[in-house]
Amino acid sequence: MSKKLLHIGRAPDNDIILDELSVSKKHIQLSQEEDNTIYVRDVGSSNGTFINKKKIPLYEKTALKTKDKLTLGNVLFPWEKCFAEEKKEEAPPAIAQEMASAPQDKQKTPQEEPNKEGTEQSAPLPKETAQNLKNSIIKHHKKMSLIEEYGIYALLFVTFVSVMLWYFTNVVKP
Repeated sequence: MSKKLLHIGRAPDNDIILDELSVSKKHIQLSQEEDNTIYVRDVGSSNGTFINKKKIPLYEKTALKTKDKLTLGNVLFPWEKCFAEEKKEEAPPAIAQEMASAPQDKQKTPQEEPNKEGTEQSAPLPKETAQNLKNSIIKHHKKMSLIEEYGIYALLFVTFVSVMLWYFTNVVKP
């Protein structure tokens, strides 16, 4: 078996796309080495990557063990399914579906959460197909782009009006 590499984050060019604001556009890389060891590398995320609620250093390759819980920002990520031998092609979309349906605790970071043994955050997978999920992520991204674009125009307009009001009230005396 050769080395495998997956890019995970919010951006549409990742192998696994997680539509969650606490996840960075480019959050982590998961790699499986020749000896089947899986490593995680945080590639500069804003909210951090945690293994068993301990933050891992940026850009450092860290090995994952069987029972480790991997958290990206506020998202508990099922990393064990990434390199599944049965259905290699379908593993990433299944993970994306699971992450889209999982309830997220947006208030607490992993180091603030109390240790609750035996509790699981992820919900059962929906019957939605991978293509429908991909389309909904693309639609959401396009909507956000329009909001961001119009938001900048609104900010420019308000700034222009404010400057003009100041100019006419302070510089041009009636």
